[in-house]
Amino acid sequence: MQQELLLGGVNNPGPGLGYPSLVALDIPFPKPKRSAQDLFGLPGGQEETYLLLPRQDIDVDQPYLQRVTRIDTNRAGEITVTPSSPYSCRFVFSRSLEPITVRAVDAFVRIHRKLRLQGLLDHDFSPAELEAYRRAVHRFPTAPNGNSEAVRRLMAFDIARQEPGAD
Repeated sequence: MQQELLLGGVNNPGPGLGYPSLVALDIPFPKPKRSAQDLFGLPGGQEETYLLLPRQDIDVDQPYLQRVTRIDTNRAGEITVTPSSPYSCRFVFSRSLEPITVRAVDAFVRIHRKLRLQGLLDHDFSPAELEAYRRAVHRFPTAPNGNSEAVRRLMAFDIARQEPGAD
């Protein structure tokens, strides 16, 4: 059995809103690679897995830092990750941190409808939107700059068409 430490937070290394993130670190920590990017004040390169989760579209009226605030596991080995918004989706991962599915909490569906009726969102909620969020989870070998233009292009996706964005 391999021991690891799962950390949830936000990847926001500078100006901008960044992305919710999930990081798996091997225990015991391997010797840091001095050439890699900095992670939590330590030399980077210690990550086994570094995931960025897509920002959810329901924060259009009040943009804020979306971050991972809760990580739960079950006996089947699934890992459920909940972002900070009370109106969020929950991401479900396998033990190897592959995205399995995304589940909407009831409030996500209700606030989505309200924002569409107010003209703040241009589309109705659909199960395909949840699938688009699942496909928009990206794995990185080490901590990326979540505010870089390259990462923003990679993480952007068109919810109305339910597909990853340009790039």
